[in-house]
Formats: sequence, structure tokens, C-alpha cells
Amino acid sequence: MKQRVGLHFGFWILYLLLSSYITADLGNATYRDYSWLYRLSIAIAEKIGIVAIQASIFYWLFYFFIPKNKWRNPFSILELIIGIILSVLIYRVWVGYIVYPWIYEDEYPGNPFRFSLLFISFINIYSFVGIAGAIKLIRNRQHQREVEQQLVKEKLESELHFLRAQINPHFFFNTLNNIYGLARKKSEHTAEVVMRLSKLMRFILYECTSESIPIIQEIKVLEDYIELEKIRYDNRLVVNFTKKIDEINQSIAPLLLLPFVENSFKHGASEMRFETQIDIEIILEKQQLEFSILNKKDADISKNEKGLGLKNVKRQLELLYPNVHQLEIKESDNSFEINLKIDLK
Repeated sequence: MKQRVGLHFGFWILYLLLSSYITADLGNATYRDYSWLYRLSIAIAEKIGIVAIQASIFYWLFYFFIPKNKWRNPFSILELIIGIILSVLIYRVWVGYIVYPWIYEDEYPGNPFRFSLLFISFINIYSFVGIAGAIKLIRNRQHQREVEQQLVKEKLESELHFLRAQINPHFFFNTLNNIYGLARKKSEHTAEVVMRLSKLMRFILYECTSESIPIIQEIKVLEDYIELEKIRYDNRLVVNFTKKIDEINQSIAPLLLLPFVENSFKHGASEMRFETQIDIEIILEKQQLEFSILNKKDADISKNEKGLGLKNVKRQLELLYPNVHQLEIKESDNSFEINLKIDLK
């Protein structure tokens, strides 16, 4: 608040000195023989009145009249007109009966309220009030835009957290079902699956809270998840995971690729009665990411059954990488393919 008051005070002082300086240089020729400081003091005395009137009109208009929407009230328009007239009359009184007699030690020649003088005074007052008002409106608009951008950012972050909160329980729910199946079979792999799930939970809870992670960590999560699922399917599942990465520390949003892999297992391998295969490829070159995954599926499974995880990750892509990603989904009777391209610059 103090800083704001200081800025306003400094603005009007600067304007007073600048306008007085111009008047001192271009003022009445009668005073050319006097020193420049004397002419400046006379100019300041004259300008103090108009600056005081201009400042009063400015703060009344832009901090009271306009903010309270008084201009929508017909009676307030009359108030505005009266205020303008009074400001011009007060200025003419200041010049005609105070400043001029003091400077020239004589009465003001003629009528100080002539229409031409009133009109010139109106221009003098409100031309600068208009400039100051324009600066005020520009600053207000800039501040409003910043507030709007902050609100949009907070809304997007809130929605993103909500989507991730949906994906994580969905992933854990599926994995716990897998563990339940292994436990019922008294499989020797049950303990290993629990351990891998624990590692994934630790990563999601403690390392995925940031906006981005190195892509090598995202790949490690995919590898752990794939190994976890391969234990479940034994030799019935073949997973080909190809990686071509030119920068392992390239940043990427955490858990962005996992839902695609999870979807391939859930709606591919888990619903196949015989041997099946999943092909995964990640290519990162010059900050251009290409991710593709292809899985076979049973022809009896209806199309467009992609699951909650895939639906949510599409929304995440829209929030995190707007206009810099391409997602293509191809589905046939026997296969399901996803191709994703992201510009990570």
C-alpha cells in the first residue's frame, strides 16, 4: 500500500515539475529578463492549482465514479457534468483571482470566465486526466489478465491432480486383482509382485509430485510394470520393448505413458485366451518424443472399450501439452494401436 501511494505521489510530482519546466521555458516574454529559477517558481505556483484539480478529478472518476458503476445511473451523469463544470470554474478562479494578480501584481484583464477561456481550461484539465486514466485502465486490464491467467492455471492444476488421482487408484486396483489371483493359486511369484507394486507405489507417492521427471524414470516405471505383468502371464505373453533415447534426462510429465501400457494389458493380454504379444517403442530425438504401443486383442471384444485410464490420459495431454502433441488410436477386430508424438521443447 505504501509503495502504491509513493508511486502515485511521485507521478504527480514528476508531472508538476515537467509541466512547470515547459512553462518556464515557453512562458510570458515579459519575464525573459528574470532568472530561470524565478520563472520556474512562477510556473510551479501556476501549475500547482491545475495539478491539484486534475488529481482530484482523476481519483474521483477512477476510484469512485467508475468503480461504483455510477455512470449507469442517469442522476449520476448529472453529477458528472456538475463536477466537470465546477472543476473548470475552480481553475478559472485560481488563475484569474489568485495566480495572475500575484504574478503580475494587477487585476486579471477582462472576464476570466469567457467561454474561450473556459474551453481552453477544460482541455488543459481533461487532456491529462484522460492520459492518466488511460494508464490506469491499461494497468487494471493487465492486472485483470494476470488474475485470470492465475485462475486458469490453478483450475488446470486442480483438474490435473484430479485426473492423476483417478488414474493411480485405477492402476492399483487392477494390480491388486492380479495379486489376488496369484495368491489364490499360491503362486511363488506373489511376494515378488507385492515387492514390485511397493516400488511403484513409492515412486508414485513420493517422486511424482513434481510437474516433470526425467524420461529415464518414466521408462523405469514402465519396465517395472511390464515385469510385474509378465509374472502374471508366464510364457503366454511376449513383450517387445524398444527404447531409443538421445537424452535420458529429458523432462516429461510423470505417469504420462503408463496408462497406455496398462490399457494394453487390461484390454489386450488379460482378455486373450492364448499366446499374445505387445510391442512398445519409445523414441526420443532432439526433444521429439514418439511413443507407440500395439497389442493383439480378441475379435469378440467390442471396440472403443479403452478404459478409464486411457480416457484420463487424453485429457492430461490436452492440459500438459496443448497444441504440441498428436495422439492417434487405431482399432481393428484383432489389434489395438496407439501412436503418440509430443514436442517436449
